[in-house]
Amino acid sequence: MAKALNCDLNIDFFAKNIIEDSLKHTYDVATLMEVYEHIPPEISNDFLSGIHKLLKNEGILHLTVPHKNVSVSAHHFRHFSVKSLVTELEPYFDIIEVMPFERISIKRKWLMKLFINKFFILNHKTLTTKLYNYYKSSLFFVQKEDQCQRIYIQCKKK
Repeated sequence: MAKALNCDLNIDFFAKNIIEDSLKHTYDVATLMEVYEHIPPEISNDFLSGIHKLLKNEGILHLTVPHKNVSVSAHHFRHFSVKSLVTELEPYFDIIEVMPFERISIKRKWLMKLFINKFFILNHKTLTTKLYNYYKSSLFFVQKEDQCQRIYIQCKKK
């Protein structure tokens, strides 16, 4: 899907098993958006070691995961607290930034249903922009971890 969505860009996409496959290249950045919760806990250290090996010295990892405030979904092995996630990452990475985000709110649920539902997809530019700005200003950022649904972490390879 990533290849299809970025067909006009000069980007190479490939699928590898970072635990078992020998990889030839290293990279400046790795991005795991809503991926790590799909990794079984018993191989999570091997997975993080594989990510660590893929990154150049001082390479950056961007990671988002669901917070433990949200029930574990059917295809997820687990959700995380900031402390549990940092504990797993610290053997391989220096933590640069931690940001709990996406406020737990019924308003957010209704807003998401307004954008996409079984009856229509909202694509009125002005209305969509106003609703997105409301989401960003009122529902995206949180003050405390117990208010969030997800966690973002930026870290650097040790």
